[in-house]
Amino acid sequence: MRTAASVPAPAIPIRETFSVGSALSRSVSVWSRNLPFFLAVSIGAYLPMLLLVPGVLGTGRGWILFFVGFAVTIILSYVATGFMTYSVLEQLRGRVPGVGDAISYGASRAGPLLWAAFVTSLLLFAAGLLLVIPGIYFAVRWALMAPVVIAEKGVDPRARSAELTAGHRWGIFGLIVLMGIASLILVGVLGAVIGPSTNVLVRLVGQIVPQAFVLSFSAVVYGVIYYQLRSEKEGIDIEQLTSVFR
Repeated sequence: MRTAASVPAPAIPIRETFSVGSALSRSVSVWSRNLPFFLAVSIGAYLPMLLLVPGVLGTGRGWILFFVGFAVTIILSYVATGFMTYSVLEQLRGRVPGVGDAISYGASRAGPLLWAAFVTSLLLFAAGLLLVIPGIYFAVRWALMAPVVIAEKGVDPRARSAELTAGHRWGIFGLIVLMGIASLILVGVLGAVIGPSTNVLVRLVGQIVPQAFVLSFSAVVYGVIYYQLRSEKEGIDIEQLTSVFR
């Protein structure tokens, strides 16, 4: 089977300690080495929004297509997150995973990911209705839900994420804020400059590509944080962590 057209990141040491700087540095390294591959799969997740949704919403049919495209994109984004997380963990091990293997494993975990995300979103919405702060608190507490679902089977992803993030939530919150600001700048500025358009190429550059950058980088960041926290708290090495994929 052909391997992914990506360059493996240097293997992480057997034991690593989480910090904002180390997580960000490691994530940038992994992401930049695999940008074409990760960006391609992330753009694929957003294609329904490009192909189904008209550039300017003004009719009932346009809004129906928007919601259909949005729903399909959400599903595909979790599939993409699944095999990007798989790929990140394998590459931290020093391997270059096959495209077929990555897609197959990501697809196999799409159902559990979607269900966990649905339940988590409802809980976060309920917490946000109380006050903004509880919503933020639980968002950080459950930040590693996706990599937990990918790398660990048969566990409560929110409880497991809460266990791993304990003691480092301010740092994780800082990373989330940094990614949020970068996302707003990238997506917001390009969207404002290009503006509404029905041209497919213009929408691809101004809307889809920026969102694909955000999706791919955030998947790498959460995968790296997940490994570093397991390494720090449990002394686990990457061989043990990726044994679930075998």
